[in-house]
Amino acid sequence: MKYSESDKEKLNAAIDQREKKERISDENLSSDGKIISSDETDSAPASTENYLENYTKNPFKRMKNERKRMSEAMKDMNTVEKIKYFIYYYKWHVFVGFIIVFFILYIINFIYQRSLPIAMSYAIINNNNMNGDTDTGIFKEYAAYYGMEKGHRTEAVTDIILSNSETAEGSDGEMVNNYKYMSFATYCSEDYFDIVITDKEGMDICSSKSHIYPVDQILSSENLEKCRSMGLLTESKSADGSTAFYGIDISAVPAIQGMHLRYNDAYLCFPGHSERNIENANKFFEFLFK
Repeated sequence: MKYSESDKEKLNAAIDQREKKERISDENLSSDGKIISSDETDSAPASTENYLENYTKNPFKRMKNERKRMSEAMKDMNTVEKIKYFIYYYKWHVFVGFIIVFFILYIINFIYQRSLPIAMSYAIINNNNMNGDTDTGIFKEYAAYYGMEKGHRTEAVTDIILSNSETAEGSDGEMVNNYKYMSFATYCSEDYFDIVITDKEGMDICSSKSHIYPVDQILSSENLEKCRSMGLLTESKSADGSTAFYGIDISAVPAIQGMHLRYNDAYLCFPGHSERNIENANKFFEFLFK
């Protein structure tokens, strides 16, 4: 299609008019940093760079131009006006930047915390009082006793319910507890927990499901003999129906009584068999009976 000279002139005029309206913000600012009206913009002298030219530049050059524009706009402002100007025009940049920095710091801290060696990984079973008066400060005391309060971490799961009776909360509560139980069983199979504190019912269920090991497979010979001499070893049935000592009665230990558990008959059991599990389990036993 061919255009006449008059059509070309009209088309060029329309393009010029559109480019004039799309100029970048520095062409629409007065010397004091205030936005001028569109009428004033139409009458303002044309910038040496149009919108397309500016945004096809190297990003570093754009940043340089932006700094220059800010410097010129704020040269006659006092400190308060400069702050207000910066916040007004760059509030979203600052907000997004803050979110990004916060997210990066969170990720770095998370990775750092996960890289720390474990001072103790424990589970508390059948204690519906975990959101109430239960005090788990004993584990901080344990870490401090062995000089592990810094540079180590403690892992805990405290909302496991193991019971032969039906769940009181109904079907929804039963579903939630079944999910928690499956997670607990998985953790046990992966040697995640060093110790478990539970009542007798919880211990019986754990031993019958092979979630815990017999005491003599975890404690050192010295600690095992101490348990025997104090009459602390407690039997429970294994998955094949045979009996073995799966728990240590810690009900009378002052530090355990100070936890204010929901039950009075508290037992110490061992769900992990790794080198770390055995070391931490023996350390915790020695801490309780020091």
